[in-house]
Amino acid sequence: MSRKIPVSGAEADMPGTVYVIDDDEGVRRSIEFLIRTMGLEVVSFETGSEFFDAIGQPVEGCVLIDLMLPDMNGLEIQRELTRRGITLPVVIITGHGDETARDKAISQGAAGYFEKPCRPAELQNLIQRLVGCGAREE
Repeated sequence: MSRKIPVSGAEADMPGTVYVIDDDEGVRRSIEFLIRTMGLEVVSFETGSEFFDAIGQPVEGCVLIDLMLPDMNGLEIQRELTRRGITLPVVIITGHGDETARDKAISQGAAGYFEKPCRPAELQNLIQRLVGCGAREE
């Protein structure tokens, strides 16, 4: 499915869009539900490639990225966002976490790092803070 995420102005996604990249459908659905209960829009993708094929220049929101994906890992997606000048805050979520990956994600500018299963209230609190601030300033 080819869908383009609007870029700016009247075509822009409503403020507070949370982009989710996770290859596990059950996890995606759970996170989508959690985000919708917050009154926020959520757009999810199975792979990093699918996300980059669809994304324009998002205006506000954040990106939740699984660390282990079939095409690109979460750290690679995070670097590609930076390379493309997409300054949305990034949160890494993983079921395969380790201290090295966490340290790399944070040193690359991740706003958060959660191991699955993560506590919904903690994730909601971080998303609320990130979306309230909009795109992070460089």
